[in-house]
Amino acid sequence: DNGAQVSEAGDIITYTLTVTNTGNVTLTNVLINDPLTGLVDENVGTLAPGASTSVDTDYVVTQADVDAGFVLNTALTTGESPDGEDPEDDTEIETPIERNPSIQIVKSDNGAQVSEAGDVITYTLTVTNTGNVTLTNVLINDPLTGLVDENVGTLAPGASTSVDTDYVVTQADVDAGFVLNTALTTGDSPEGEDDPEDETEIETPIDRSSSITITKEADVEAVQDEGEIINYTIVVTNTGNTTLTDIAVADPLTGLDEVIDVLLPGESTSFETSYTVTIADLANEESILNVATATFTDPVTEDEVTEEAEETVDIGCIDWTLVTGIVYNALTDQPLPNVPITLIPQGDTSGETLIVITDAEGRYVFKDVPTGNYLIQVQDANLNAQGLFNFQKSSLAFREVEVCVPVVEDFPYAPFDGVVLGDFVWYDLNQDGIQNEWFDANNDGQVTKNDLSAGPISISEWEWFDLNGDGRYDGPENEGELNKAGLAGTTDGGNIRVTGPNGYDSNVIVGALGYWRDRPGATEDDMFDDQGGAIYGEYTAVITADPVLTASASAMAATGLVKNLPNEGGRMTDINSVRFEERCGLTTDDTVSRTVSSDSRVHLDMDFGWVCVQAEVEIIANDDDFGDYFVSYGGLLGNILDNDLLEGERPDPADVDFEFTELDGVIGLLIDDNGELSLIPNVNEARAYTLRYVLRETAFPDNNDDALVFFRLLNDQVDLSVEKTSFEVEIYEGDEFEYEITVRNIGGTPATNVEIVDELPGSVTYLSSSVVFTNDEQIEVGDAAVTGSRITWDVPFLPADGVIVFRVRVQAGDAGTITNIATVGAEEEDVDTSNNQDDDVNQVLPFRIPNVITPNNDGDNDSFEIKGLGKFVSNEITIFNRYGDHVLEQENYRNDWDAPGQVSGTFFYVLRTVDRSGREHEFTGWIQVIKED
Repeated sequence: DNGAQVSEAGDIITYTLTVTNTGNVTLTNVLINDPLTGLVDENVGTLAPGASTSVDTDYVVTQADVDAGFVLNTALTTGESPDGEDPEDDTEIETPIERNPSIQIVKSDNGAQVSEAGDVITYTLTVTNTGNVTLTNVLINDPLTGLVDENVGTLAPGASTSVDTDYVVTQADVDAGFVLNTALTTGDSPEGEDDPEDETEIETPIDRSSSITITKEADVEAVQDEGEIINYTIVVTNTGNTTLTDIAVADPLTGLDEVIDVLLPGESTSFETSYTVTIADLANEESILNVATATFTDPVTEDEVTEEAEETVDIGCIDWTLVTGIVYNALTDQPLPNVPITLIPQGDTSGETLIVITDAEGRYVFKDVPTGNYLIQVQDANLNAQGLFNFQKSSLAFREVEVCVPVVEDFPYAPFDGVVLGDFVWYDLNQDGIQNEWFDANNDGQVTKNDLSAGPISISEWEWFDLNGDGRYDGPENEGELNKAGLAGTTDGGNIRVTGPNGYDSNVIVGALGYWRDRPGATEDDMFDDQGGAIYGEYTAVITADPVLTASASAMAATGLVKNLPNEGGRMTDINSVRFEERCGLTTDDTVSRTVSSDSRVHLDMDFGWVCVQAEVEIIANDDDFGDYFVSYGGLLGNILDNDLLEGERPDPADVDFEFTELDGVIGLLIDDNGELSLIPNVNEARAYTLRYVLRETAFPDNNDDALVFFRLLNDQVDLSVEKTSFEVEIYEGDEFEYEITVRNIGGTPATNVEIVDELPGSVTYLSSSVVFTNDEQIEVGDAAVTGSRITWDVPFLPADGVIVFRVRVQAGDAGTITNIATVGAEEEDVDTSNNQDDDVNQVLPFRIPNVITPNNDGDNDSFEIKGLGKFVSNEITIFNRYGDHVLEQENYRNDWDAPGQVSGTFFYVLRTVDRSGREHEFTGWIQVIKED
């Protein structure tokens, strides 16, 4: 076979057949046969002994040969011998073939596009005999698709066969993101010991998408009132292709908080939840927006994904009214529950005062109250007891209430460490000045606890709110809980005036429940310094009653429900009289003082007690004697009310009326509503007059009394006085000095045509005169008329009590006694003439030159004063020391030399003068100057 290497069918084996005549005779007709190759009777002719010949012949290997593992070829040869005994021979050769059984399987998903569970993948499984032997009983297995031992028969080498098989994608596949499919094939080889097998896998990717939707639907489109229920349906749907787990579904508004453990693609889960409409919803004046959320972790990206759905329900209104708000701690933003709030109608707004307690959210609610104007006020005594005070706004607000227009007023509070003064004005039933009363609303004699959650109630139903839940109403920690019969004060200007250091002055309103507060120095935007800007020291609170406070006390008394707390002592006063009237007043001092210091800033113990009792009202008109007046008198006689009494006090003109029933012929009587009587002058005769009047209470005219009024008119008289003085001045020859003349009208009636005459002494010379004082602008003084030594002044009118002061300047003449006489007279008769004249006696001392001066500023002999120097018309002086040095040379010496700059000692002078007649005089002498060392 020429060393043929055979591996597969179709290979060609070239055989060389060599025939050799191994005999000793010639062979003829030598034939070669190779049945395998198809060589038949190939005649190679004659072969001599020992001769050989060769023939090549080809054989195409068959699969059967390969399957057998060899090719066995037998060749034969014959020849004809001479003797007829023909030789023959055969030979065989086995050409080995290496058998290699092998099989291959290939899988295709045919480009499948998978997006969700239920999609079908059609796989094509192709099996190929990749060996060189025929395989039989070829089996295909695809466990994923359920293809089991699919027998595709026999496969020749290189042959293939295909099988299609389907697979329905599962959710697990989608969740995994792929489908991994493995197929197997086997076949039987000819040998049966080395059966080939093969497997293959294919991964079909799946595009994963994780998503959900959430929808929310309400069963109503609008609501009108609190308490209505909105039912919501929430649907969560897996709109992706992956399985989702632990989906958190939340609806904060309704409180829904659920978890969906598993939600397959396309699946939905529904939730039913509800929301109850609140007052806050109505107050917001906005639709109720409800947002629900669904949150999951994307299994593909591991990101958290949230989807939300919202539903809006409109707020409608038919005819409600609403007042609401929040009381809260401005520092922590936390609500303040259990705080009383009052709603007080103002002006002509109908309804009564309501009180409500804030809920756990700090909210207060007044609903369906009449329209009108109101005062909203935080009754914050319990907050104050905790150190919380209104912050950056007042604790009260005036608001108008309208239909379908919510009134929203929030009140912030915060800790305050400054100065706080205040406390309570109440109805002090037993008048002991101690707050031991309460308002027994249900009149059962017991302190009844009100329900904190009952909503607004009339303030007349309130007895005790246990705000802190300690079961007690006494003690500072329970301030503001008990209805202690507090009185409401005015809202205009305040009832309590607080004064303190550095001129602090504040007016404080008494609140609806009787409490009052003042924080000296505190400002709206600075509430947290140590003392709130206030100055330490003593502060004083003084209460002032007004009609509102009095009416509040009266109304409280009228209820009959103010009682002393159980086991508290009491005292009542019985009052009996003809006409009774309710009287309200303080049972405590109207002034309370407290000293504020760094250790004592808060004083909530400045209380004022009030009570109303039935009091007797007595009116007494007393007779009046207004005395004597001249006919010419015009003006006030007196006030008839000054000595009348209403309840023991002078009547207020606003509380009484009076009527004169007898005037006794007087004319020109002016009667003022305040009780004053006045006369017009010179219209009535001189005599006694008696008048009668009736005094009545204005509101109760049946309560009255009468009295008489007496006065007398006299003919006109005057009493003038005059005084004259030279002030006892020491006068020397030639000195100028002044007289003062004082004229008075002391008789009580005016004087007319008054004449004042001043007779000057003959030894003085008149220089000038003036009026230096009058006490009434009616007084007009004429110019002085000077005739010789007589000076005269005329005064047309000198009213009663009128005063005139004159000054007359003169110059003294020669030495001697001088007497000046002044007189006064008028047109009217003077009832006392003894004081119509006055004189002044003085001495004019002679010219004198002193010889000792002591210039020590004691006011005595301080200068060299020449007495009477003024009698000369001119003078000239020279003063020199003992050495002859001139220390003073002066004309018209002014009596003012006090030896300036000189030491004690003796000085000498030369004085030359000229008198009125022109004669010259010379005076010489010495001066002793004495100075202290």
